[in-house]
Amino acid sequence: MSSPHHVVNRTLLALCGAVLGAGGLLGVSSWSVVAERLPSWWPSAQPGSVLLDRAGLGELRHEDWWTPVVIAGAATVLLASLLVLWFQAAAGRAGPALLTLARPDVTVRTRALADALTRDVCALPSVADGRVRVRGGPEELRARIRLRLEPGAEPRAVLRQLSEETLAEARASVAPRRVRAEVRVSVRSHRARRAL
Repeated sequence: MSSPHHVVNRTLLALCGAVLGAGGLLGVSSWSVVAERLPSWWPSAQPGSVLLDRAGLGELRHEDWWTPVVIAGAATVLLASLLVLWFQAAAGRAGPALLTLARPDVTVRTRALADALTRDVCALPSVADGRVRVRGGPEELRARIRLRLEPGAEPRAVLRQLSEETLAEARASVAPRRVRAEVRVSVRSHRARRAL
């Protein structure tokens, strides 16, 4: 199942593609080969002319719908520009999907490495639940680790074991890259269940 982030990305890409496709169709409609096959209501310019001249623009400005359409169009262009910037930022921080390990012929997917680290983290004593996200760069691997501890667990002991075992193994497997870990710890609540 796709994550919500991927669903949003794909939806926004589809919307941007639809807007750009519609703009392209409008531009192509001025070609004589295409203009002959378009329905009569389709706006098209005569060959050698513009789609909207000064007189036509003056007439449109007196229409009630003109101002809202112009504002909506400007808002759409602004939103599309912001989405493009967001896509670029998201692509820039994602890092490579494949990491080359110590031997050049051995690679691992960052997702597979994150899944393996998540299993190792969840297997630690006193850990109720955990999740690891991995971002890789050419020189450094960043791991975001979220731990939820059992009630009464000693966080210092869990963090020591995490550092000495799980992260040490990760550092050895992705050498010569450095591994920087950001750990967030919470404690699972132990509320008593009520019987109905």
